[in-house]
Amino acid sequence: MLSFDLEQMNKDDFDAMLEGSVSDIPPDGVVESVTPWKKASRRILIGIALCAVTLNLWGLDYILPAVGTVLMLLGFRSLRHENTWFGGCFAITLIRTAFLFAGLMLNATIMRRTLLNGAAASALTAANILLLFGELFCLWRGFRAVRIEAGVPPKAGCVAALILWHGMVCALAAVEYKGTAVAVAMLIGFAAILFNIHKLSKEIDEVGYSIQTAPFKVADVWIVSILALTLAVGVVSGWLLGSGYPMDWEAVDSAEHTQVREIKERLLKLGFPEYVLNDLSSEDIAACEYAVEVRSETEDVPANGGRQVIEYVSEGVHIINESVYDDKELRFTCVGVRLQGDRESRIIFHHFLWMRNPGFYGTEVIRIFPAYSNDKLGWTSDGNVTGRVLYDLNGESFAAEYFNDEYTAKAEEFLRERSNGECVPLAFSFPMQSENQRGYAAYRIYEGAVECLVNSTILYTHQRTMLRYPAVTAVEQIVSGEPSNGAFITVSSSFLFFPE
Repeated sequence: MLSFDLEQMNKDDFDAMLEGSVSDIPPDGVVESVTPWKKASRRILIGIALCAVTLNLWGLDYILPAVGTVLMLLGFRSLRHENTWFGGCFAITLIRTAFLFAGLMLNATIMRRTLLNGAAASALTAANILLLFGELFCLWRGFRAVRIEAGVPPKAGCVAALILWHGMVCALAAVEYKGTAVAVAMLIGFAAILFNIHKLSKEIDEVGYSIQTAPFKVADVWIVSILALTLAVGVVSGWLLGSGYPMDWEAVDSAEHTQVREIKERLLKLGFPEYVLNDLSSEDIAACEYAVEVRSETEDVPANGGRQVIEYVSEGVHIINESVYDDKELRFTCVGVRLQGDRESRIIFHHFLWMRNPGFYGTEVIRIFPAYSNDKLGWTSDGNVTGRVLYDLNGESFAAEYFNDEYTAKAEEFLRERSNGECVPLAFSFPMQSENQRGYAAYRIYEGAVECLVNSTILYTHQRTMLRYPAVTAVEQIVSGEPSNGAFITVSSSFLFFPE
């Protein structure tokens, strides 16, 4: 009787064992290592299915393509020396894997919209589609070549049908098809194509064709582990390093208000809140040089979910279920400064101050709905909104202008159209280690055709966690109008009064 070490068994040993009618059946892992076609083809087919059909819930639209791509990579890795076409499949899949994983890591940052905007996004999408069809073409030719070598008819029409199926998917995406009838038919067709490809693969396995396996210097488990670790490190790094705007912070000069000291003292006498006045830039203080009246209002608001309180007033009669806020972390102060002149004019200040650090994990945005927002017969504006944000660290104050980019400018136009009036979004980020976070926005209004109510509102959208994937900015969140699932919270304060 022939004797073999199953762990060291090669193809010749396996054939000799069968010919010697050995009663011991080798383990499944040994069989697959000697005849790898079945394992490799199964990985490829499952990978194709996961990449083509995904679900937009629970993050499966990112998880399934990632798993599918890795399975295809492992499958083609086993077959890359079988023929030139499968070698091409492996090379293309390797490029697509790098592209996909880079995109998944970039999704953890807010920079993807900047880096992948317009022409860049279109070019990358086109390149990915070309790589996909190149991969499928090589798969079709690789199947034909293997069947010829195995001595079976070189039919592989179902693989060619897979190319046609993906072409139809691209066409439906281009026309933004939203129906279900064609989608269901496409799913049924896709399942039939995969079933027929599986039958072709099974025929090759049944005729006992010997696949030329590629030597493995690194085991599959290590490949998967390295890819998973790389993705995890990339996503966490994106959250930590790429979740905030690149603010241009500068230390505040303690003598910056020297030239406007007299104006500042006059505003204090008129009742301008000192903690707000200290945060204003010299230019905004100088704009109040001819102030004759100051009005201000302060409101503390909660920026948390609160707690639910259920009270039974009388059994079977009345139940009170309400939210109670034990902590009001955000203070809004609104100030109106009337200026001397023949024409009624005022400068409106909206100031915010965090009384307690709620944690800053990404981006923030305030939206100003000015007094001239909707009333075309009342107040008018010079169209200029000023302001800045500040924070303290180790006893020193730092200030920066609001962040502005092309997307924020477009968002302002979109929000103006959606609200049927003026809406000015001002975006910013605070460092995680900052203290005493605060900021303000200011604008000037002039009396219009009729004297009317001054009605100015500030909305503050705060990001409560960085664990949001893909990462979105506060501006993107309010533009999308989609539920934030607790990642963002919006609070507001209004400033209303009738001029004397």
